[in-house]
Amino acid sequence: MDTLVVHACSVTTAAWDCSFMNKDFVHRAVITVSVNGYNHDSKGTRFDYGKQTTDAGKDITETPLENLSATFTIEVSRYDIAAIVIPKAH
Repeated sequence: MDTLVVHACSVTTAAWDCSFMNKDFVHRAVITVSVNGYNHDSKGTRFDYGKQTTDAGKDITETPLENLSATFTIEVSRYDIAAIVIPKAH
């Protein structure tokens, strides 16, 4: 999938985060994310910014994520950036 790129990822003592950019103007991207070697919480936050959010008159949208495991699937809308932030497990 040449139109989906990982824009940035980081791991700190407090959280794991990663940004995915779908550069396709027509198709959404469904991806499976695997996080190895980091004990993260089962809840996180997703931030979206892209054509669909700006067309709707919004800037960045924020959505809670739940039931996260070491491997999970996310959908990135067409021409969109999705940033995932997952805190470290307590």
